[in-house]
Amino acid sequence: MSECLHINGTEMVKGLKGSDAARRQLETLNLRSCTTSGSRPKLVTPNDLEQLRQQAGASLLALSRLQELDLSACSKLTDSSITQVMSFPDLHHLSLSMLPEITDDSLVSTARHCRSLTSLVLSHCPGISDRGVAHAAPYLPRLQHLYLSCCNNITDRSLLLLVQHCKRLRTLDISRCNNISVAAVDFLQTQLPFLENLHYKFIGGADLSLSL
Repeated sequence: MSECLHINGTEMVKGLKGSDAARRQLETLNLRSCTTSGSRPKLVTPNDLEQLRQQAGASLLALSRLQELDLSACSKLTDSSITQVMSFPDLHHLSLSMLPEITDDSLVSTARHCRSLTSLVLSHCPGISDRGVAHAAPYLPRLQHLYLSCCNNITDRSLLLLVQHCKRLRTLDISRCNNISVAAVDFLQTQLPFLENLHYKFIGGADLSLSL
């Protein structure tokens, strides 16, 4: 349902009100950039997710086998909406990128209730900081792919925490994180034996004009 221009919480509830067997079989849900209907279309809102939470048999929480969820670019979503629905023990892939209203609270709640995550996308989430990584990383030992590009409240401290708790990391994107140093990146590479893809262009406040 990604980039659907006229979808709202009521319609999503109707879609999820199928048989128990059908809900249990759903493994992938893509709501990227979905907007709600109206004279001025809006992105999926906290109220939409609240309807999904409250409706018996239609809640996102009823999707017990969900393994992939994409809520990226649904910029109306807040900590309240994320923390209320994010509890999927078998979820492997989650994208919350481009959600300017979420903070460390969403990250920590997600880590605590989705401990099977192997891929987490938080790029362009300015409210994510070292504090969130500090509280979330201990719950994410299976994490293999982490995307934090353009998260300027992430610093060298987060890299040290990833070294300590997320030793299976294969992919890390910290591009355009202004408060990360090259020294910390060099140290990270010596400590994570499975790291294959490290993206760190323009870290430390590098002048983007130099690339032109």
